[in-house]
Amino acid sequence: RGGTYFSFRKYSDLMKIQKEVIIVGAGLTGAITASYIKARFPQYRIKMIHTSTLPPYQGAQGVSSELYDYFYNLYRTHVGRGVRIENLLNRSQGTYRVGTMYQEWTKAPYLHTVLAPYKHCYDELISKRHYPQDFTPSVLWQNKIPIRWFEELGNRLWRSFHLRTSTLIELFLSDLPFYQIQIIDDKITDCKKNNKGEITHLIGKDKIYHGDIFLDCSGEHRVLINQFDTSYFNSWEDQLINNQTITWTTPPTFNLWTLAERIPEGYHSTVPLRDKDEHTYVFSDKFSGEITSKAKAQYGISSTFKQGYMTESWNKNCIALGEASFCIESLDSPFIGTLLKQLDLMSKFLPSEDRSTYAQHYECLMQNIFTFTTASYQTQKNDSAYWKHVENIKPNYTLQSLLDKAQLRLLTSLDFPSPCRVFGHEDFIIKFYALHLFNQESIKKEYAGVVPWKQWDNTALLTRHYRNQKSLPSVSHEEILKGIKDK
Repeated sequence: RGGTYFSFRKYSDLMKIQKEVIIVGAGLTGAITASYIKARFPQYRIKMIHTSTLPPYQGAQGVSSELYDYFYNLYRTHVGRGVRIENLLNRSQGTYRVGTMYQEWTKAPYLHTVLAPYKHCYDELISKRHYPQDFTPSVLWQNKIPIRWFEELGNRLWRSFHLRTSTLIELFLSDLPFYQIQIIDDKITDCKKNNKGEITHLIGKDKIYHGDIFLDCSGEHRVLINQFDTSYFNSWEDQLINNQTITWTTPPTFNLWTLAERIPEGYHSTVPLRDKDEHTYVFSDKFSGEITSKAKAQYGISSTFKQGYMTESWNKNCIALGEASFCIESLDSPFIGTLLKQLDLMSKFLPSEDRSTYAQHYECLMQNIFTFTTASYQTQKNDSAYWKHVENIKPNYTLQSLLDKAQLRLLTSLDFPSPCRVFGHEDFIIKFYALHLFNQESIKKEYAGVVPWKQWDNTALLTRHYRNQKSLPSVSHEEILKGIKDK
């Protein structure tokens, strides 16, 4: 009885800590942020302000497992339970995703996969000079899915998808009124601060909005965070030179992966949906050539962007999130995963308003996605003006440190001490090996020092996996999707 009373009193005290949260922007960032804040802090009162005259966001993207985990473990909406993920796939014409397929970046294509069944055997795979294709089940390269995997795990193996972005936004926004989150159609014209530099209220065309916490989810406009002199955009353009995209669509291919195909001016990204494939050229306007010039004439420029992140993204009582906080090309589909990591980080330090600790981990998060993206460009190819320029770009300190370690040994989790990251040592191992960045003789010597019984276990595990791949009945990705649609 005492424990129950204490818990009730503690909950009552918690409910007294009410704050007014104002979110500016109702795109994907704003919609996810509103649901996340309400799930973590149900006592907060939330208002979302957006401008309905802005054109709706089009396109598709690869969605990482972090969003599925959020649905399943935290958000618990009608798509939160694994079996109902089929509804989301059907609504958005979505497909399953196993990772990003890189073509022409090195001698052979390689798959940076979100499934890592052989992650405990990477040392043996590398020391025995296996092909990068051997890091993932061969059946996936044929766009097939083993039936047993799909049935036994109840779809929970497949936590990564290709989804239409507008459908994701609609999904989140449709649930907000249920959680008593106000969605207000207005345009912010001014921002007022007190003598401490904190935002007190926002002035819209129709109303004035008072709040305690202000979340900037306005994308590249950065309506709120730009009001602070100490917050500025730290550009990555000296290392990540791409700044333009061209987008178009073609009939569907039903691939299991996001395609990243290297071209003379940058790369060609393809996100497969059921009704069509979404294609994007990502390139630098300084090195526009024949391929992108023809695409410009036919489709026009889809968007111009500048890669980097906001320093002091949490300034006073204002926090920039999503594209208002960072911008990076979607080479490995890091956006939603990074946003959810950022939201999780914010929720840990929001009650205490510990901005300095947040800033430290936020910096680690930004460096993680930046380092992993720049690692993809270590191709050792210089067959065009663009790639000659990229080859001469000096790696940043973190990447150079990892490259140096790769000459001595296999990368480990100890090389990534910060828990605030999207990409870990297993992700870097796949990429480094495919791009020939490891010293294989050093890896071979290192593996030779492993106790024999561990080597035997690795060999037995790999042999069993490869044997099972050949015997498992499989179904094409397209047939699986048709079966889901029929349900």
